[in-house]
Amino acid sequence: MMRAATTGPGNGETPSMAACAVSDMGLPLADFGGATYQGCKATLGGSTKPIGGFGSLVTLLRVTLVSGDGNTILAQAGKLSPTGNFRETYEASGPS
Repeated sequence: MMRAATTGPGNGETPSMAACAVSDMGLPLADFGGATYQGCKATLGGSTKPIGGFGSLVTLLRVTLVSGDGNTILAQAGKLSPTGNFRETYEASGPS
């Protein structure tokens, strides 16, 4: 299962939570330690910028991977920098 915290599109909305189920492959998540993503970019309306550089034009999601019962955080993304950098960190293996 994934949880995503969203921020509103620049209108003062309170962050909200959403959850969606992802296919269970029957294997625990491997301890990958962490992965750093740098210079991530997106293109919107022909303009390419760092993924955090579109301001109120987009809603950003921070995805947290959780166990099937939703009680164990498996991995989560850190804060997004203005230049499009963030780190995904392994937290726990969850049930095996």
